[in-house]
Amino acid sequence: MARRPRGHIEKRGDGVYRITIFLGRRPDGKPNRYRETFYGDRDAAEARLTALLHQMDVGKLATGGNMSFADLLRRWLRDYAELQTGYLTVQEYRRLIERRIIPALGQIPVGKLAPIHIQTFYASLQRDGARMDGKPGGLSARSIRQIHAIIHGTLAYAVDPLRIISHNPADNARLPKLTKPQKRRWNALQLQRFLAGIKDHPDRALMMTLAYTGMRLGEALALRVSDLDFATRTITVDEGLKRPGKHPVLGPTKSHQVREIPMDDELARVLRSHVAAMYERKLAMGREWNPLDLVFPSEAGTPISKSNWRNRVWVPLLERLGLPYINIHGLRHTFGTLLAQDGTDPSTIRDLMGHH
Repeated sequence: MARRPRGHIEKRGDGVYRITIFLGRRPDGKPNRYRETFYGDRDAAEARLTALLHQMDVGKLATGGNMSFADLLRRWLRDYAELQTGYLTVQEYRRLIERRIIPALGQIPVGKLAPIHIQTFYASLQRDGARMDGKPGGLSARSIRQIHAIIHGTLAYAVDPLRIISHNPADNARLPKLTKPQKRRWNALQLQRFLAGIKDHPDRALMMTLAYTGMRLGEALALRVSDLDFATRTITVDEGLKRPGKHPVLGPTKSHQVREIPMDDELARVLRSHVAAMYERKLAMGREWNPLDLVFPSEAGTPISKSNWRNRVWVPLLERLGLPYINIHGLRHTFGTLLAQDGTDPSTIRDLMGHH
C-alpha cells in the first residue's frame, strides 16, 4: 500500500501556491493540516515544502496561525511592548494599532496573513485620503515606517517565541523612501534674541535651562531640586518624564545614562531665584503641593505635560518674538551646534547631551 504523502503543493494562481502538510488527526478524527500561502515559482514552493517538513520532523513547525492578527497585535502590545518601551511610546503604538492596523488587517488569521496583504495596506496609506485629519495627501514615509515597525515586530514575536507562524510575511516589504529632514536650529544671534525676549517670562528658568544645557524637555521637567548643586555649579540628569498628569511616571533618561552638566553663573542665579520662589509657593500651598520636589512643576504642583506646554507656551512665544519656528528639541540642536562652532571637542558635546 502506497504511503500517504506528508505534504503537497496546489497552484492557486499565477505565482501563488498553497502548501499543505498533513499533521495527523484531531481528537474528533478530522484531519489536522498546516496550510501556508506561498508566492514565487514552483521550484521555490517545493523548496519551501521541504523546509517545512524538516521543521516538522525536528519539532519546530509553527502551527497556531488561526489566531486573528488583531488578537496577536493586542497580545504583543500587552505582553511585550508594554514591558519593553516607555509609556508614551506604548500609547502611540496602541493608537496606530487600533485606528490604523486592525481596521485594515485585524480580521485576517495570522497564518493566512501574506506579503500581498501587507504591501497593499502600505500602498493604501500613501494615497490621497489616507490621512485622518482631513488634510489632502497620504501618510508620510516616516509614519508608514512606524506602522511597519509595529507590524514587523508583532509578526517576529509570533515566529519566536510564540511559534504561531514559521516565518515573517513582513520581512521583505517595500517601504517608501525616507527623506532625512533638515534639523532646524537657530544661529547665535537668534538665540540671543530669544534669551532677551524671555527675560520677564514666567517660564524663563525652564527655557534658559533648555538653552544653556542642551537637555531634552522630558529631562528638564523631571529635574528635582536635589539634582541642582549650586556649590559645584552642576546639574545631575538621571531621569526623564515618561508620563505627566495626576499619576506621573519618571524613568531613566533616553540614553539610560546619568550625566552631570555644568551651569554657568547666570543660569545658576536664575535657577536659585526660581527654586526660592517655588519653595515660597510650596509653603503657601501646603506640603501636598509638588510632592516630588520638581524644579519645574505645573500650577497644580504636578509634572508639566510636554505637549500642553509646547502648544500653550512655546508656539505662541515664538510667534510673538518673530523668530523662525523650531520645535523645542531645536534648542538642543542649537546648543550642540554652537558648541561645535566654538571648537568644543565632539566627545565632550556627546557627553553633555547624553548621546551614547
